[in-house]
Amino acid sequence: ARAGLFGPALYMAQLKEAHSLSEAERLLAAIEQAGHGPNAYHLNAAMMALVRRGHYGDAQFVFGNFFQQYKVAPNNVSYNTAIAAVGRRKRWKRAVELLREMD
Repeated sequence: ARAGLFGPALYMAQLKEAHSLSEAERLLAAIEQAGHGPNAYHLNAAMMALVRRGHYGDAQFVFGNFFQQYKVAPNNVSYNTAIAAVGRRKRWKRAVELLREMD
């Protein structure tokens, strides 16, 4: 049972350290191929890593595309991270739209 948990935990650790959108895409594809998701936690980790590195547009891309692609519903963490990304790019109108979507 522990060996089965190692894969998802390792992917999560790698996603939290992703340096680029292409690296996040590669990891998400590997998670899908391994049959572990991806789920909202994986996508949120990818978004947060990109925001931390200043890749705000890439984090928005994850939010705008990958949640749909993988049929994952965004949660409050997803929205908060997306709002942080658009806020850093001073896209206030989009930030307000995201706030409204959360309701």
